[in-house]
Amino acid sequence: MFQSVISTTAAANDSKSFEIAQVPTLSAWRPYNNPDRLISVGMNKGQVIAIAGKPDHEESYYQGGGGRLTRISDWYYIRSDFDPQTTILKFVQENLVTITSTSTR
Repeated sequence: MFQSVISTTAAANDSKSFEIAQVPTLSAWRPYNNPDRLISVGMNKGQVIAIAGKPDHEESYYQGGGGRLTRISDWYYIRSDFDPQTTILKFVQENLVTITSTSTR
């Protein structure tokens, strides 16, 4: 067992280069169910729901420092047809701050 730990450590120190996935952050996004409309950074949750509808999945958590907590919400919109994608809208409190879209192929 100890030998395998050493081997694993040695393998981790190899000088192979690794590719890191880079996910572009967008300033606007066209919802899958309403492509004629545009969601953009700065909109509030009500505006986004009115255009894009409810998200397929939502996660909320709190971040803080200096004794203050801020609610962060990640809304996931998932498209699984001919061009599968997941778009994540990140809100701080009620305002949209980032849009990230990734292909799920």
